[in-house]
Amino acid sequence: MFYKARGLFVIVLTLFALLCIGSMAFGCTAVVLHGKDIIAARNFDWTDGHALVARHERGIKKEADFLQDNDDDDFKSAEWTSKYGSITFDVVETSLLYGQISIPVDGMNEKGLWVSSLWLDDNDGKAISNLDFKKVSINNWELIEYLLDNCADVDDALTAIKNIQIINFNYADMLVNLHYIMADSSGNTAIVDILPDSRVIIYKNPELDILTNNFYQSSLDNLKRYKGFGGKLNFPKDAEANSENRFVKAAILYNDMKIYHKDSICGAFKIMRETAQNDIGELPYEGITQWTVGYDLTKKEIYWYSRTKNAKKFIKLSDIDFSKPQKIKPLDINDVLVGDTTDYFKTGGKTSPNKKHKFLFFIFNSSSEDNI
Repeated sequence: MFYKARGLFVIVLTLFALLCIGSMAFGCTAVVLHGKDIIAARNFDWTDGHALVARHERGIKKEADFLQDNDDDDFKSAEWTSKYGSITFDVVETSLLYGQISIPVDGMNEKGLWVSSLWLDDNDGKAISNLDFKKVSINNWELIEYLLDNCADVDDALTAIKNIQIINFNYADMLVNLHYIMADSSGNTAIVDILPDSRVIIYKNPELDILTNNFYQSSLDNLKRYKGFGGKLNFPKDAEANSENRFVKAAILYNDMKIYHKDSICGAFKIMRETAQNDIGELPYEGITQWTVGYDLTKKEIYWYSRTKNAKKFIKLSDIDFSKPQKIKPLDINDVLVGDTTDYFKTGGKTSPNKKHKFLFFIFNSSSEDNI
């Protein structure tokens, strides 16, 4: 019997509420830097900072679920057995019927493949009914888990995407659209935009490994209006932190990191700090940066901190044996643990709150611009 990847993982009322908030509600920023190591980082901007850091084992049988107007039986659900272990960052919703439900929005597997999903503003909110019910399909909320379970690198992931139908969440002809950025330890990257009708646009090794909340080409077109990117406009220092402006700001910093050889985990966190949304705007539901996570894909290390609990945490994936099943409860992203949390994800045992990683301390506590 197959394990349901996330069960009926989102309550209709919750997602319907998210849809009604509108395009100003949420935003995230993600970037990949190419230096001595391949580095990825993202901000998670949302109204709620509740999230879990979860371990996923090899050898687990899973089946895709759907929450649509259509009957689940209309779709040919993807079925798979996880080939690789991973760590994911999961947003959390609570349902009276299903209890606590977690949805992976970001993560890296033991091979060094990183995949991140971001909210996509550019859609008309209307579903287009041209889906192929004979094609193996998966819901867009489940794609990250599917790719991390099955793919060793970006090439594998793009092949998987081409061979499967990704169905945008659809309730009453309202869509929750996502798009994706990915990278692997060899330095290959890709950005994947998914249209409302489930058609896929892939940018492999794009000119800028940056993603916010508009279609990638739209963000590039806007960027070309500014000095340094072919345009005449100066980028205002007090620019509103909307999707287009965060992309431009990240691109400016991205180029600075290359010029000054700061394309490291420190540089990635510098970009994340500068593109963070730290104040709640006029809209009561406007998202702010709830947590930030960075990945060294070469060393297979993960670093993160949250707005609520600024204690800095670290995981070394190469020290975790994902072939040995462990009943390890996901770690709350706001947990009091500090520093190296690898032991927790190996055995489920708490590490000492005083156990710190020297390099981690350097990354987050350096105030010098030379050190970023």
